[in-house]
Amino acid sequence: MNGLALLVASLCLITVGLIVGLLFLRFTSDLRERRRARRHAQRRDQVMMLIMGEPEEAAAAQASLDALPPSAWPATEEQIFALLPKVRGESRLVLVGLLSSRGAAERARQLLSSRSVVRRCRGAYRLGALHPADATASLLPRLGDHSFLVRRVTVRALGSVADPEAVGPLFDSCGSDTRLTRDLVSALERIGTAGAPRLREVLAVPSGRRDARHAEIAAIVLGLLGDVSAVPLLLDALGDEAPGLRAAAAEALGRIGVPQAIPGLTAALDEPEELVRRSAAAALGDIGDPRAAEGLDRALTEASRLTSRAIAAALLALGDPGRETLRRNPSPYAAEALAVQGLRGGLR
Repeated sequence: MNGLALLVASLCLITVGLIVGLLFLRFTSDLRERRRARRHAQRRDQVMMLIMGEPEEAAAAQASLDALPPSAWPATEEQIFALLPKVRGESRLVLVGLLSSRGAAERARQLLSSRSVVRRCRGAYRLGALHPADATASLLPRLGDHSFLVRRVTVRALGSVADPEAVGPLFDSCGSDTRLTRDLVSALERIGTAGAPRLREVLAVPSGRRDARHAEIAAIVLGLLGDVSAVPLLLDALGDEAPGLRAAAAEALGRIGVPQAIPGLTAALDEPEELVRRSAAAALGDIGDPRAAEGLDRALTEASRLTSRAIAAALLALGDPGRETLRRNPSPYAAEALAVQGLRGGLR
C-alpha cells in the first residue's frame, strides 16, 4: 500500500511539474512575442518616419536604421519590402536606397540560386523591386526555371525593371505559355515605348512564317501603348490567317484610334469569324468616326446576336449619326440598343 501511495504521489509531482513547465514555456513564449511585436512596431515607426517625417525626423530615423545590428536587419528588410508596393515616387526611392545600401540586391541575387522555390521567387521579386544595374542579366536565366511560379514572378520582375533588352527573351521563353499571357502583356506594357521597336519586329515577320501567338501578343501591347507607327503592320495583320491575330489587330487599331484604319476595320465586319467581327465593330466604336456608320449599318442586318449587340454599341459610340442609323435599321438589336441607352439616360 505504501508503494502504491508513493507511486501516486510521484505521478502527481510529475504532473504538477509538467504543468508548471508548460506554463513557464507559455509565459516566456508570450514574453518573446510581445518583445518581437514591440521591436517590429518600433522599426515600422522608424521606416514610416523616414519617408513621411519632417527633415530632422527623417534624418533621425535614417540614423537609427543605419545603426541596426546585422542580426536585426533581416526583419526590417522584410518590413520594407512589404511596404514597397504601397509607396510611390520619392518615398519609394528612399526605401530602395536604404535597402541597396544594406546589400539587399546581392542577397536577392543569392536567393535566385536557392533550391527553394519560395526563395527563388523572393529573389526575383526583390530584384524587380530594386532593379539594380544588372537586374535583367540576373533575372533572365530564371525565365527557364522548372517552377511555373518562379517563371511568373520573374516575368513580373522584368516588367518592373522595364529594360527593353528583356523583350526578346520574354517572347522566346514565355510567349507560347498561355498561363503567362496576362503577365507577359503586363510586363511588356510596363517596359513601354522603349520596347515597341522589338514588338513591331515580331509583328513584321511575314504571314506564314511568324508565330501567330507572339504576333497576337505584340499587337495587343502595341495597341495598349498607342503606337501609331505600328498602324501599317496592324492593318496588314487584319488579313492574317490566324483569327486571334486578326481580332487582336482590330482591337489595337481601335485603341490607337486612327481614322485611316476605318476601311480595313469595315472590311473586317464581313469576316466569317465572329470574334474578329466583334473586335472590328468595337474598334470602329472606339475610333468614333461617323464615316464608319454605313459599314456598321450594313453589318448589323446580317450579324448574330452577340455581334449585333457589339455593332449596335459601336453605332451608339458614333454619337448622333450612329443613333440616327440605329433608328432606321430594322434589326431588333438596334431598337434594343436605343432603348437601353434611353433607360440609362433616364436614370442619370
